[in-house]
Amino acid sequence: MHDLKGKILAAAKRRFSRFGFQKTTVDEICRDCQISKKTLYQHFSSKNELFQILSATEIERVRQSLLAQVQAQANQSPLQQLTQLLQAMIVYWHDDQFIMTILKDNDPLFPAFRTDFDYQAMLEKAMLPLIARIISNGKSLHHFRDVDEAVVSPIILKLVQMIISSKDLGFATLSKADFYAALLTDLLINGLTEKQSSN
Repeated sequence: MHDLKGKILAAAKRRFSRFGFQKTTVDEICRDCQISKKTLYQHFSSKNELFQILSATEIERVRQSLLAQVQAQANQSPLQQLTQLLQAMIVYWHDDQFIMTILKDNDPLFPAFRTDFDYQAMLEKAMLPLIARIISNGKSLHHFRDVDEAVVSPIILKLVQMIISSKDLGFATLSKADFYAALLTDLLINGLTEKQSSN
């Protein structure tokens, strides 16, 4: 039962990533899975619900992956942790077309969720605590200036999203991902690192 549900989610992810919500049909997803519509509707009440569950599942998967990386770097400095988290976010999302679609907040693809399902807010809710925790730790160790992580974390996440979704930046290859990750990290280092006293 769970294997079939996972198979449906995987097929839906491929379709939504490539064609968007509007152009993807339940019939196509069923054909990919070699199941009937009746079988699909035993697991998901509608295409909307399928997309919502898929979004929540994928966002949680990304959060768990990034959290594991943060925990594995617990012995590193907050600056190193933040640098590696941002690089991981950019590279990870570069390779995940479905998450990139959510990050781009693409109205023409997903207009049905403007009011009843805020996937953008769900993504931010999952990601912001990871950034805020590192900033808070950096402040307590006097590695970072006394900034408000509740304000700074959303700004950092928006910068990551802007880098990934911007057409003007030509973000199309993994080499570009590495370049912009390094660029953003350098900007944050200069903006967050506590200046040493000259005395």
